[in-house]
Amino acid sequence: MKRYVATLVLSLIVLGVCEKGGKNKGECRNPTGKIGQTAVCQPLKIVGIGYWKVVPECDPVVSGLNWGEFNKFSSDDITFQAFNVVKDQNDSRTGTVANYWLANDDTIAPVGRFFYDIGCSKIIHKFVIKNTHNAYYNDRGTAKFSISVRNAQTEQWKNVVNNTLQDVRHNPNPPLEVFPVRFRFPVRFVRFMIESFYGTGGGLQFFAPI
Repeated sequence: MKRYVATLVLSLIVLGVCEKGGKNKGECRNPTGKIGQTAVCQPLKIVGIGYWKVVPECDPVVSGLNWGEFNKFSSDDITFQAFNVVKDQNDSRTGTVANYWLANDDTIAPVGRFFYDIGCSKIIHKFVIKNTHNAYYNDRGTAKFSISVRNAQTEQWKNVVNNTLQDVRHNPNPPLEVFPVRFRFPVRFVRFMIESFYGTGGGLQFFAPI
């Protein structure tokens, strides 16, 4: 009886935290943690070299698993890895430090891509994306792209968005572009693929499933 009551209390507390989670309200799945820990869904960082965890919320357990294709590099240049796109900024590059992702030159899917682990299952309503122009070089950017999702690694990818980003070369303030999705099922993993590009290759400055 005591164990049942303790479990019920913990469940209610975690549920209460999820309900206060702003834009993730009501979308947490299988939250974990001790009493007092935040259980709001928060994303892991983008896959560049494996997965980077932010906080252990909503079961974002990645250690000890064989991720296979998820652990591949998204670019040969460490400066432009895909984990750069987690922050909404304008292109910036100083030496070997940059805040945007570039695929290899003249690369499209299936090589020109990255994977995003949200960290827990949630309902996605839209994708917010900002294209890159490669800072002061202004020589590239993503044109046509596709986005696929799945809730487990054993599932097949489901294509949910096929669209085109604006050409922002020579635009110092590229816009955030919003791409709504119509599906309403739990998602954890997201795959972004470049289908065509402007100039010498594709990339992104910002990417967020919301």
